[in-house]
Amino acid sequence: MLGIDDAIIRANRLAKLLDEDAPLGRAVAPDGPMDRLLRPGGVVDLLTSEGGLLDRLTAEGGGLHRALQPGGLADQLLAEDGLIDRVLSEDGLAERLLAEGGLIDKLTARHGPLEQLADVADTLARLAPGMEALAPTIDTLQDAVMSLTMVVNPLSNIADRIPLPGRRPARRSSSRSVRSQRVIDSDD
Repeated sequence: MLGIDDAIIRANRLAKLLDEDAPLGRAVAPDGPMDRLLRPGGVVDLLTSEGGLLDRLTAEGGGLHRALQPGGLADQLLAEDGLIDRVLSEDGLAERLLAEGGLIDKLTARHGPLEQLADVADTLARLAPGMEALAPTIDTLQDAVMSLTMVVNPLSNIADRIPLPGRRPARRSSSRSVRSQRVIDSDD
């Protein structure tokens, strides 16, 4: 009847789509995602403003232009045996990393290396204030060791010169050089 039935069916279908429980209804609800995207100063404004992200991406010679040119980044990534092919192929990098017992599994395992590293970092963070408090004491001890070394070394040298029974005197290297008397004839 004059297409009214079709119009009513379409209107009911549209009402179902815009119902507040439906995804599209939630998207277009007041203060919903569409409102936030389209409000002045919102994401769409930021993307489409002059000199904004879309301007820079779509500019002649811009990043997107270079990436989509023949031989550009997109071609390199999608080429046969390109990066995406290698990463996503059977037994590729992604499969090996994410497989049970793979690298990610081992790193993130309970009590695994990442947890242990986090524990060590926590321990070091707890120790740091105590170590900082000990710094003046460590400096004082180091100064004391240097002072004692300066006193003990000369005394040690004197003690080495005192002859004791049963102790052989230390051999001193001779300060004079001895020339070799051996002559080597060369066969010229």
